[in-house]
Amino acid sequence: LRCAAVDPTGYVYFGGQTDSNDLPLEKALQTSLSGEIDGVFGRLAPSKSASPPAEPPAQRSGQDQPGPKREVFRGTRNITLKAVPTGQVFVFRNGHLLSPEAYTIAGKIVTLVAAEKSDTVQILYW
Repeated sequence: LRCAAVDPTGYVYFGGQTDSNDLPLEKALQTSLSGEIDGVFGRLAPSKSASPPAEPPAQRSGQDQPGPKREVFRGTRNITLKAVPTGQVFVFRNGHLLSPEAYTIAGKIVTLVAAEKSDTVQILYW
């Protein structure tokens, strides 16, 4: 586990790396390892016995559960997001979670320190 964040409704989002070939999966984008180590991102629901948040979350049109925005890019170093991140950001390159030293964020622009044309970059953000 390399990072984690909790949204206002109690969902926990986490990111990291795994070498497990039997990691529990539900609605997985990739169902098996594609190398020795892969990036992993997941969400844990709050316990049913947990106290509700002090204020109800704002209604989101078209969404019944909160979650991050996900954008995928191929072969680019400077990435322009559709919205400015206001919370946690997870950046994966070729399936591996990058440390914050591997990229910079300025407004909607995410710049990778080193990127190749063959790279696939996934960004999850709030």
